[in-house]
Amino acid sequence: MAGQLLNLNGSPTFIDGPDAFGSAKVNGRTRRWEWHDYLGPIFMRADGEPCKIPPGEHNPVWPHFEKWLTEYQAKKLKKP
Repeated sequence: MAGQLLNLNGSPTFIDGPDAFGSAKVNGRTRRWEWHDYLGPIFMRADGEPCKIPPGEHNPVWPHFEKWLTEYQAKKLKKP
Protein backbone atom coordinates (compact mmCIF):
# COMPACT_ATOMS: atom_id res chain seq x y z
CA MET A 1 0.00 0.00 0.00
CA ALA A 2 1.08 3.53 -0.66
CA GLY A 3 -0.06 4.83 2.68
CA GLN A 4 1.45 6.35 5.78
CA LEU A 5 1.00 5.76 9.47
CA LEU A 6 0.50 9.15 11.11
CA ASN A 7 -0.14 10.32 14.63
CA LEU A 8 -3.32 12.43 14.57
CA ASN A 9 -4.55 13.88 17.86
CA GLY A 10 -2.51 11.30 19.77
CA SER A 11 -3.94 8.32 17.88
CA PRO A 12 -2.12 6.27 15.24
CA THR A 13 -3.97 6.66 11.93
CA PHE A 14 -3.21 4.95 8.62
CA ILE A 15 -3.83 7.16 5.58
CA ASP A 16 -4.00 5.17 2.35
CA GLY A 17 -3.45 6.47 -1.16
CA PRO A 18 -3.36 4.92 -4.61
CA ASP A 19 -0.51 2.56 -5.43
CA ALA A 20 -0.49 3.56 -9.12
CA PHE A 21 -2.34 5.55 -11.77
CA GLY A 22 -3.25 4.60 -15.30
CA SER A 23 -5.08 5.90 -18.33
CA ALA A 24 -6.11 4.85 -21.82
CA LYS A 25 -7.66 6.51 -24.85
CA VAL A 26 -10.91 4.63 -25.58
CA ASN A 27 -13.12 5.70 -28.49
CA GLY A 28 -11.59 9.19 -28.47
CA ARG A 29 -12.09 9.65 -24.72
CA THR A 30 -9.34 9.43 -22.11
CA ARG A 31 -10.30 7.12 -19.27
CA ARG A 32 -8.27 7.41 -16.03
CA TRP A 33 -8.06 5.19 -12.99
CA GLU A 34 -6.30 4.83 -9.68
CA TRP A 35 -5.07 1.40 -8.70
CA HIS A 36 -5.18 0.26 -5.09
CA ASP A 37 -3.58 -3.12 -4.35
CA TYR A 38 -6.27 -3.72 -1.74
CA LEU A 39 -9.36 -2.14 -3.37
CA GLY A 40 -8.62 -2.62 -7.08
CA PRO A 41 -9.33 0.01 -9.72
CA ILE A 42 -11.23 3.22 -9.09
CA PHE A 43 -12.17 4.96 -12.32
CA MET A 44 -12.00 8.74 -12.27
CA ARG A 45 -14.06 11.46 -13.92
CA ALA A 46 -12.41 14.22 -15.97
CA ASP A 47 -12.38 16.47 -12.88
CA GLY A 48 -10.41 13.88 -10.88
CA GLU A 49 -13.28 12.71 -8.70
CA PRO A 50 -14.20 9.01 -8.58
CA CYS A 51 -16.95 7.85 -10.93
CA LYS A 52 -20.17 7.09 -9.06
CA ILE A 53 -20.77 4.06 -11.28
CA PRO A 54 -17.76 2.04 -12.54
CA PRO A 55 -17.61 0.96 -16.20
CA GLY A 56 -19.89 -1.94 -17.00
CA GLU A 57 -18.72 -5.46 -17.72
CA HIS A 58 -18.70 -4.96 -21.51
CA ASN A 59 -17.20 -1.45 -21.52
CA PRO A 60 -14.30 -1.17 -24.01
CA VAL A 61 -12.01 0.26 -21.31
CA TRP A 62 -11.50 -3.15 -19.66
CA PRO A 63 -9.05 -4.65 -22.22
CA HIS A 64 -6.93 -1.47 -21.90
CA PHE A 65 -7.06 -1.66 -18.12
CA GLU A 66 -6.15 -5.36 -18.08
CA LYS A 67 -3.14 -4.71 -20.35
CA TRP A 68 -2.02 -1.87 -18.07
CA LEU A 69 -2.49 -4.02 -14.95
CA THR A 70 -0.40 -6.86 -16.41
CA GLU A 71 2.41 -4.39 -17.21
CA TYR A 72 2.14 -2.76 -13.77
CA GLN A 73 2.33 -6.11 -11.97
CA ALA A 74 5.31 -7.22 -14.08
CA LYS A 75 7.17 -3.99 -13.20
CA LYS A 76 6.29 -4.40 -9.54
CA LEU A 77 7.71 -7.94 -9.47
CA LYS A 78 11.00 -6.75 -11.01
CA LYS A 79 11.66 -4.24 -8.23
CA PRO A 80 14.44 -5.33 -5.83
